[in-house]
Amino acid sequence: MEPALQHDSKSIRQLDRSRMSELLNAGIPSSLTSELLISVSSIARLIDRLPETLTVKFPATQRAPTEFDRAFLVNHWKEVAGRTMVAQFTADRGLRDLLNGVISAINDGNVAVATLCARAAIEGAASYDNLSQSFVGRKEKIEAQVLPFLCEKLGPNKSLYDRPMIDDLIRFQHGARLWPIGNPPETVSEWKKWRAQCRYESKQDAKKADREQSLAGQMLDALSANQRNVLTSIEKVSGRARNMAALGLYDMLSEFCHPNAANRSIGIESGSHLSDEATVVCFAGLRWTPEATKGVWLSIIGMIEAIDIHIGAHNAVHESSHDLIVGVTSRFRANLAGHD
Repeated sequence: MEPALQHDSKSIRQLDRSRMSELLNAGIPSSLTSELLISVSSIARLIDRLPETLTVKFPATQRAPTEFDRAFLVNHWKEVAGRTMVAQFTADRGLRDLLNGVISAINDGNVAVATLCARAAIEGAASYDNLSQSFVGRKEKIEAQVLPFLCEKLGPNKSLYDRPMIDDLIRFQHGARLWPIGNPPETVSEWKKWRAQCRYESKQDAKKADREQSLAGQMLDALSANQRNVLTSIEKVSGRARNMAALGLYDMLSEFCHPNAANRSIGIESGSHLSDEATVVCFAGLRWTPEATKGVWLSIIGMIEAIDIHIGAHNAVHESSHDLIVGVTSRFRANLAGHD
């Protein structure tokens, strides 16, 4: 009997031994489950360190001043560092939860949920990869301009203001839809009040009212102006030789998840037949029909691919921003304190 999926991390649920045996008997190769175990072990170094709660302080998003001073730029990069740290934890926690979802769903024999989680994991990993690529593109600027500015107390330089990076981080952490003030509105009056303060308070409206646009309005303007389709991110990932399978896997998982494929998750006994009097259909329940086995197969391969993309993205963000994160939050703490 093949050993059950085991890992030392308490944050990752285990694949039940009896369920593993059923999968092997249904035709899932042991080499595939072994590959999943290797992938889980490789991601463990990231998700094992996740705390239950995380407090990261950074300044509120501000509109760029007419005259750039040092205090504004230092706080701007302090915000970038804080949001970068949150983005990394957000991505790691999301992948951990989806990995747990896949394993739990397979244990429960719920193939539809397993494929949904694997599909979402590919989406999340591709979005993280998209974020990492924007950081790679800014690496030279961070190393050549930002760090010396913070270290050597160089004079203010307007080119050091990188609002697009802030927007990328906000978009990644909060998504395209954001309730920035309190809880989502529940009544018509609350909705109208929310509209007045947030998304529908455009820059033009604020100017006409002779007042500054609210922080929430600024954030939502940035988000709504530059929405990105997740398929675009997946296509970019698939353009690399290492991850060419990502888009095909995503398409197959999507096909399995969609309502027209719900019967694949249930399975139908081969004894179903048509007669002159009635149609007889016998549902297979949790038995591993060929289509259910296919769904589990796709889920496992999808998670392996998502983990691989996620680790690559994490390493890219780490290499491009680690000095910035460490520098702004610790090494230059005394320097920053003088400008808070």
